[in-house]
Amino acid sequence: MSLKTQMADDFAKVVLNADEFAEDISYIQDGDTKAIKAIIVRSRLEGGVEDGGRISRNQCEAYIANGTEYGMAAVNKGKDTVQFPERVGESNATWAVIDVISKDSAMWHLLVEK
Repeated sequence: MSLKTQMADDFAKVVLNADEFAEDISYIQDGDTKAIKAIIVRSRLEGGVEDGGRISRNQCEAYIANGTEYGMAAVNKGKDTVQFPERVGESNATWAVIDVISKDSAMWHLLVEK
């Protein structure tokens, strides 16, 4: 097993552990719903110097596994949606995947908007 493969496996099994950091979400792509784990950052996003447009109360960040076993192998900006509560303990809300902030062999870092 390569270091790259091991890191992706560790991210999926350790960081995306619901007993630690992650929570269950639904990822909807092309009409199909997949239950996966994600780390949701619900705090207000602060705009960067070059990208002041990312300040919104209706946006969150989501970290999901990159791959078919624990996450998604592909992400379609503007088409995919995810479902999770706006606040922990509330009912699920539907969020549109509007941007891929970053991606590597282990994870997707997504910007989602209600």
